[in-house]
Amino acid sequence: MCMKKKNILLGISVLLSLFLTSCDDFFSADADDILLADDNFQKRSEVYSAFIGNAAFFQDAAEHLLYISELRGDLMEPTENAPVDFWNVFRYQADENNSLTQSDVYYKVILECNDFLRHAFAFNQNNPGVIESNIFKGMISETLRFRAWCYLTLGKLYGEVAWHDLSLQDYTENPRIEIIHFEELPNILIHHLKTGVDGIDGMISLDWNLITYTEDKGWNRVGVNPNALLGELYLWNKEYKLALDEFLNLIRNSGDEKTFTATEFTDNKVAKWKEIFCKTITDAANEIITGIPYDVTRQQTNKLQYYFSNVTPNVYYLRPTTRMIELFDSQQTATGKQGDQRGKDYTYAVSGNVRTIVKYSYDKDPEEQDATIPVYRTGDLHLMIAECLNRLHLFTESIAFMNGLKPYWDNGGFFQKPFNNPMFPTNLKDCTGIRGRMAMKSVALPEKDTDEEIELALDSLIRNEVALECAYEGKRYFALMRSAQRWEKPEIMANTLSAKFAEDERDTYKTLLMDPANWYLKQNPLGKNE
Repeated sequence: MCMKKKNILLGISVLLSLFLTSCDDFFSADADDILLADDNFQKRSEVYSAFIGNAAFFQDAAEHLLYISELRGDLMEPTENAPVDFWNVFRYQADENNSLTQSDVYYKVILECNDFLRHAFAFNQNNPGVIESNIFKGMISETLRFRAWCYLTLGKLYGEVAWHDLSLQDYTENPRIEIIHFEELPNILIHHLKTGVDGIDGMISLDWNLITYTEDKGWNRVGVNPNALLGELYLWNKEYKLALDEFLNLIRNSGDEKTFTATEFTDNKVAKWKEIFCKTITDAANEIITGIPYDVTRQQTNKLQYYFSNVTPNVYYLRPTTRMIELFDSQQTATGKQGDQRGKDYTYAVSGNVRTIVKYSYDKDPEEQDATIPVYRTGDLHLMIAECLNRLHLFTESIAFMNGLKPYWDNGGFFQKPFNNPMFPTNLKDCTGIRGRMAMKSVALPEKDTDEEIELALDSLIRNEVALECAYEGKRYFALMRSAQRWEKPEIMANTLSAKFAEDERDTYKTLLMDPANWYLKQNPLGKNE
């Protein structure tokens, strides 16, 4: 079945006067100033507006990923208030008609990006020099990354994608569409990012301030970071050294010793960690790599607080699993205190018999509902680095990204072994690790007989740390999936995820999840089911 390409909006056009205001204004649309897909750009402001429109559609995709992946994981469950579609996703029973699992939110971004690329290249060819070369190349590159991120996400969620061919020449209303299975997808996306379109690849950074006419550097967190995306693609493609290079280059090129390096929270550690999720992108610049901002004062909200909070006007559809709370409670601080400092009252709260997710509700009134959605941040970057190092059997280095690298830094100005390897940037000298910066007890390197046994055991520690550090950020389910694929052990998914159910149901779900086909959502792979 072929999805008819409809006259989809080519972006949310924004009045040029908004370029002089805050970054959040860019996600506002003027209904009388929208450019349609069959129109051509007539002026530079229309190109800029359509480009910003890609980011606006990306908002919806990033939010959707968070709910769906967490519902299929083991950290979040529906409440009694939740509609049946939520329960069906949670129980791996969602069919093609489930209202939550429609894939059109991602295909919309892809089709918008394809149209933007065609129109932008046509405008640039017909109006040479109107858009500065560095800005034009940056917008094209960012658009390629929005597109690639959505394809990768589709593959992770649905197991296959409908590849909508992008052609700047001979475009038709019904372009060639090919079904690509997930195992083939990362290599294809890597190729497209590195080769690009018409000589412009997907690895060029854009200074968003040049098109927003502001000095707010938080804008540069809205685009998909090229190193983070390419690194994740290499990680899924099992090219671990190449993935590691991209992640470390991200840190190396951050321009600041504290940016993206997981340095110590020197004041109140839990308060500082909390601020990652309640401050703006600009305020959390050392942590947020790619993030989606919202502003309730401009009617820009998401459903995080709406689904998680039990305070009116919120609906309280989703809550922590008892399994997740037990995982936090089983941790110890560096001083021997039981529990994880990131857990109770910071990731979740318990009042009587009521469990709530509070990660995105700090310092917010019940109706605000405008927390930033993190797409990539320092926490999950360092855990992906640890995963790569483990795969390469660099075990001491891997575990240091959880416990901290400071013990390996010599006051003379260099790293001691094994971090004297030049691949490790010197701005990691103050890295206190994902656990270390929260003053959590260090995890010990597993004592096993073979490297393979150490890797497998360390894998489990990393997966648990993803659950603790990145709960409700859409990371845990896919960390489990990568591990199960790496070892060809579906029981990693089956045993872990079935444990969220009542004991008398677990065997049923273990059997279900032993089949990797059931790790993916059912869909009409061409987009919205009709």
